[in-house]
Amino acid sequence: MTTFPEALPNKQQQRQLDRIPYQGKTNQELVREFMETFDHETPAEFMVPSEDTINLRRKLMEEEHLELLEEMKGRDKEKIAKELTDLLVVVYGTAIAYGIDADACMKEVHRSNMSKLGEDGKPLYREDGKVLKGPNFSPADLSDIV
Repeated sequence: MTTFPEALPNKQQQRQLDRIPYQGKTNQELVREFMETFDHETPAEFMVPSEDTINLRRKLMEEEHLELLEEMKGRDKEKIAKELTDLLVVVYGTAIAYGIDADACMKEVHRSNMSKLGEDGKPLYREDGKVLKGPNFSPADLSDIV
């Protein structure tokens, strides 16, 4: 009896298969993997990077921020999502270059942000929509993280 190989995956299926090795990793772990692969500084503890690294991180953040602002003028969700993600990669990369655990910092800042609710458990807003600090606000304490 003749057997035939299963059909090759289509483009979308192949993209899903390609993502499997990255499942379960945090954003910081993914960016660290990239940086280590491409020989960027990735200290395990806080340190001020070299002046060249600082200048590179500044340039990359500015470039990606400007690209995002440009795409936000349009309505293309894929382009906006791509530029948002590029900016996140650069921000996480900057944290890694300084030896900062951005994932742990994010959790503490989120805890602090959630403490901004008013006494009634509802958000307080400024006229332009910015969330204000409620009476139970507790500032982020990163001292045990960095």
